Amino acid sequence: MRKAILVSTELRVINEFTQICAVTGLPLVVVTDVSESTADAIYFIDASCVDANVEVDNVHVVCVGQPTSQVW
Repeated sequence: MRKAILVSTELRVINEFTQICAVTGLPLVVVTDVSESTADAIYFIDASCVDANVEVDNVHVVCVGQPTSQVW
């Protein structure tokens, strides 16, 4: 079964991902550092965690900002 792994220390990001995963039914694991990688997981790395090192194919960087046209 797939799961989401969020690498973050930012409470706002963690809360948002917790809500999204609750709605979608995707199990969520929140970590502050990646000690090992799992092939069956989708990794989301908070942009503030610049030193995270993940050796898998399914990695996404999460950038947080105000939802305005300037962000896009």
